[in-house]
Amino acid sequence: MNNTGFEVSLGYENKINDFHYKVQGNFETYKNKVVKYGAREINGGNGTINQEGLPYNSYFMYVFDGIYQNQAEIDNGPTPLVKPKPGDMKYKDVSGPNGVPDGKITTDDRMVVGGAFPKFNYGLSFNADYKNFDLSFFFQGIQGRKIYVKEWGIAPFRQAGPPPTSWRNAWDGEGTSNTIPHIFNENYTPNTQVSDWWLQDASYLRLKNFQLGYSFPAKLINRAKIQALRLYVSGDNLLTFSDFFKGSDPERAAASGRAAIYPQAKIYSFGVKVTL
Repeated sequence: MNNTGFEVSLGYENKINDFHYKVQGNFETYKNKVVKYGAREINGGNGTINQEGLPYNSYFMYVFDGIYQNQAEIDNGPTPLVKPKPGDMKYKDVSGPNGVPDGKITTDDRMVVGGAFPKFNYGLSFNADYKNFDLSFFFQGIQGRKIYVKEWGIAPFRQAGPPPTSWRNAWDGEGTSNTIPHIFNENYTPNTQVSDWWLQDASYLRLKNFQLGYSFPAKLINRAKIQALRLYVSGDNLLTFSDFFKGSDPERAAASGRAAIYPQAKIYSFGVKVTL
């Protein structure tokens, strides 16, 4: 396997009278390609493929093409993989045995879909102090990664679990939705094929840490035989900006493929640091 990429880190520090600040940012991007592997290997369960010339564990799946609105649309479209009904997902006819669309949805219509690896990772930190006050925060983000999430926390009635609130916008008659199918159970095959409908953008930007502090002047605390006294408040994982499945954590789901994973906890802290 051939891996290539680069990382850039930049920083700037300055002082204006009593205000001192420092900004640092980092950016990294990489890509990989399987150079020698042998016969291609397809994992139909999680929709991945390993093949020479492709990124390792590339996504390989059917391509979502909207929702069947009525029976006429089913009858006049490509022959489905399994018999659907109005409100079910439909998939693109992208190929056939001869490499061209053949009017049928078969395993030949699976295709490589990007997103197995992020386009880039980035971070930004800021530190500042003004007289007795200090402030710091750190943002971290990932852009361009997609995660195949099909189990608990996303699929309706997965092991009798209730559907997430996003299913309130599910198809409920012709013209009601072309993006979310009707409600179904986990064993309903027309809507549970390995397709990119379940492949969601897991890009995010997260405020990982924020801290504000105040150090008491020495002349106030030396009388109490204290060399330094600092109060601070801090928080972790306070803000997350993402288009991932609502209520799911793109950082945690990446590790399992499940959305029903305990998310990164928001932590609020208050502290006192005393130096005698």
